[in-house]
Amino acid sequence: MPPIRKKRDALLKAALKLFAQKGIDTTTTALIAQKAGVANGTLFNYFSTKEDLVHALFFEVVEDIERNVFNTDQPQENPLERIHGFLTGLIRYLNKHHDIFKFLEQFRFSTYNKKSRTDVLKSSSTIRELLIVTRDQGYLHPLDIDTIEALVFGPITCAVKDSILNKQRISEKDSDVLVRHCLRSVARDDTMTL
Repeated sequence: MPPIRKKRDALLKAALKLFAQKGIDTTTTALIAQKAGVANGTLFNYFSTKEDLVHALFFEVVEDIERNVFNTDQPQENPLERIHGFLTGLIRYLNKHHDIFKFLEQFRFSTYNKKSRTDVLKSSSTIRELLIVTRDQGYLHPLDIDTIEALVFGPITCAVKDSILNKQRISEKDSDVLVRHCLRSVARDDTMTL
């Protein structure tokens, strides 16, 4: 890996760890540089502002999730089965990457997200697009997409958060049951074959 990429990656890795531990707003760029083992000013050779660093980290995390979760599915005839596979894969991923979950939760409610909401939605839209298509095909109730996402992701977010706080992983069986119930909350009764 070229030295430039290595330093950039070290800064992003340090930022993720510190954001998860201390919070996005309270973590300074000086602390990030120190944890990455570079001079304070070096950070600004890669990111012009802390906001740029936060956004770069967000997009790296989303790419990693898409690479590890959303591109590993086998095509299923029923889109509900495909969504089920994505969501159980996401839970499996978050079981292993607590810092990423903590960062995403903070980012979601931060001012950094508000400033780039459109870009954020575009970048993390794989599951959102699939939910829209599945709804439009008649598999889901004709609800607003934000409502569908809240009904599906709300219980998953709570379960992952509880598993992190209790230092326990969500089992495959529990993950399967959780996702099935989340999908049942938005699926039309005559389309639910899970």
